[in-house]
Amino acid sequence: MKRMYPFLLFLYLHCLANAQSINEVGKISIALEMPKSIDKLSAAHVSKLETKMMQLVTTGGLVAGSKYSPFVLKPSFIVQESSLVEGGMAKLTVITADLSLSIQQVGNNVLFSSTSKQLKGSGSTEAIAIGNAIGKIQPNDPSLKQFIEMGKSKILEYYESNCDLILSQSESLLLLQKYQDALTLLMSVPQEVKCSSSLQERALVAYGAWQNQQCSIQLQKAKAAIAGEKIGQAIEILSQVDPAASCFAETQHLLSGIKDKNPSLLTDWELHQKKNANPDTLKKVRMVAIKTIVVAPYVNPTTNNSNANQSDQGKSGQPISNPSTVEPVTSAENPSTTNRRYYALIMGVEKYDDPAITSLSEPIKDAGQLKQVLIDRYTFNEEDVTFLKNPTFEVINVAFEELSNKIGPSDFLLVFYAGHGYFDEKTNIGYWLPSDAQQKNRAKWFRNSALVENIRAINSKHTLLIADACFSGGIFKTRAPFNNASPDIADMLKRPSRKAMTSGSLTTVPDKSVFMKYLLKTLTENANQYLPSEDLFDEIRISMKSNADTKPLYGEIQNAGDEGGNFVLIRKK
Repeated sequence: MKRMYPFLLFLYLHCLANAQSINEVGKISIALEMPKSIDKLSAAHVSKLETKMMQLVTTGGLVAGSKYSPFVLKPSFIVQESSLVEGGMAKLTVITADLSLSIQQVGNNVLFSSTSKQLKGSGSTEAIAIGNAIGKIQPNDPSLKQFIEMGKSKILEYYESNCDLILSQSESLLLLQKYQDALTLLMSVPQEVKCSSSLQERALVAYGAWQNQQCSIQLQKAKAAIAGEKIGQAIEILSQVDPAASCFAETQHLLSGIKDKNPSLLTDWELHQKKNANPDTLKKVRMVAIKTIVVAPYVNPTTNNSNANQSDQGKSGQPISNPSTVEPVTSAENPSTTNRRYYALIMGVEKYDDPAITSLSEPIKDAGQLKQVLIDRYTFNEEDVTFLKNPTFEVINVAFEELSNKIGPSDFLLVFYAGHGYFDEKTNIGYWLPSDAQQKNRAKWFRNSALVENIRAINSKHTLLIADACFSGGIFKTRAPFNNASPDIADMLKRPSRKAMTSGSLTTVPDKSVFMKYLLKTLTENANQYLPSEDLFDEIRISMKSNADTKPLYGEIQNAGDEGGNFVLIRKK
């Protein structure tokens, strides 16, 4: 049997598990909005009515119950009359009910189709009579079929008239590097719509950009797996990389290295050049991969905000991007009572395996003091704080990966590192030095660019990086000692932020850190309930100005998802 191209094999196996979900993509989908309570209807009645609605939609060739549809089917069932009649040996209860159905656009309640029907039911009790009446709802009923067909026709007209707008909005999302949102928007158009094929071609382009964005993350994870001798895991990660991705050549190199050392492990994963893959097959597999990306937040809600506010979709009657990314926050929000958690990754490195790298004496003590002040004085729970003492390269990578799986879109993350750093002026690349770093081999030096990629991969609302180390200022979008924070704390919390403050620019940071002294002092003595990161930095900067030779830096982390918000520390009362 001919061995399958590893990228194709991986996607076929992966997408097979999600086949039922991805089959919804490209079809007209309708969510069901059942009334919270219906007079005289029990939970069993409502469940039976919901099942009938699912059958009605499915019989009409639509996808029922989709969580990300911009359209909704709303049923109403009202018992108008209930009476007792003689039925031979026993009396019967006879009810008359009105069933009303409507298909609307979510958010603005634009009506696409509606119908009503009178139903009768009888039984020894009123509950049984109601159940019998609901049972008379038949999906093949001509009037109900006409209702579904009318809704379907109006939905298709809606998409036809909005093709250009959908394309334009997707282009804006691509410029913002919101590739998943762009893919979701492009793939939302049903296949019956004339422009769907051109939008799918654009989706392939967006998928290529998404793959390039993921490249460095996948490579980093694979290298960490290889360093930890988790070869099977590394092969699986590398085989997810598309052959057109910018890092594909490097994945081939890594896989070849694995094959040289472990020939048996790659028996079923033999690499072929891109030209050996069938282009038509590859295109089909990529489309399946795109659909998998689109449904990912709904198959695994932890990958995104599962509490999508669908009522925000289409308020102006126009399509919007992936509703799963919408997080409603009002300016009146109380920052101390919203559903968010504060996580921290705190790292101190002072002992190095390589004797050529000078050991330090303060980082672990400083890191421990920071951990304690966050737990004692601010809204950090001890179980949400990860404290790494002398972590290795692999341990740091694993810690970031675990955080990416744990942290949600409403959460805060503070990352702290104290230890040696190095900036190579020739290459303009900065590094942190984990405990297993070697002076003459940079394989286990932690690049600043890898740090940015890890931060970008974590789906937090706000992330603050604090580094007490020689650090590359090149990661900053802006670098300036300023304080222009808005007094509206809730406004700061609305927009995502990715901020960083560092102690030493490109210079060597002394072991006895003045930066740490004033960082801890400010956090300990702060009397305000809310402490924005800019205010925290400003206090440190002013104190260091006449007490240290190093100049601290503060700014946005470039290309990491900052949208103008601010990380706000909340003091315990």
